[in-house]
Amino acid sequence: MMLWDYLPDDIQDIIYKKILYTQPKKLQNDLISYVNTIEKIEYRNRIIIDYTDWDILWFLVLLYYKKDNKEKENHFNDMKDFVLNNNNIMIRYCGAMYWIKKYVKKISIEDRKFFIYSMNKNF
Repeated sequence: MMLWDYLPDDIQDIIYKKILYTQPKKLQNDLISYVNTIEKIEYRNRIIIDYTDWDILWFLVLLYYKKDNKEKENHFNDMKDFVLNNNNIMIRYCGAMYWIKKYVKKISIEDRKFFIYSMNKNF
């Protein structure tokens, strides 16, 4: 046994709180950008109801994929059918936000900034 094993739990907790694991700056910026983008989407949907979640998802699909428009449309319809016909209540409740969160994770910080700018400009 080590000395660590003999310490009381409250002292171990204090030591654990002092240990810091630094994250790479790029990862921190990516997480901050993701959270800000999702918050802006949710805020806009609550306050300014000019776009549906499906409109926002369509713009994200256009932004993410560099494919033919017909393929994008088929992919979008498959995603919509997945949400609407799913047996999982949480996925159906989230609706398009289920896919929006996945696509916001995939795009770069610059694309997220462009997305927010475009959304505020009435894409």
